[in-house]
Amino acid sequence: MLNFANRSLAGTAALVATMLTLAVATPLRAEAPSVKVAYGDLNLGTQAGVDALDSRIHHAARKVCADNSGDRMAVAQCRSTALKSARSQVAMAVKAEGTRLASR
Repeated sequence: MLNFANRSLAGTAALVATMLTLAVATPLRAEAPSVKVAYGDLNLGTQAGVDALDSRIHHAARKVCADNSGDRMAVAQCRSTALKSARSQVAMAVKAEGTRLASR
């Protein structure tokens, strides 16, 4: 579970039509695979909203980092990188939304 409980989530953070992209650098591919995770329908000011986003992010990481090669270490590293990227993007989105709500 992402540790959002320790973060201050100001306002309802109802982000309409927003997307989170998980991208993973892969040396064998010219373009890093990515998947968009919609969260505009979630209220990140609630634990239920945070838990739902966490579930979507983990599902997306499993999808992006599918174990087609049989290399478990590479899959684990891929998922770790994807989740780290997602956490960073979520933190920025929540901070931006909190700033927007505070300026009203």
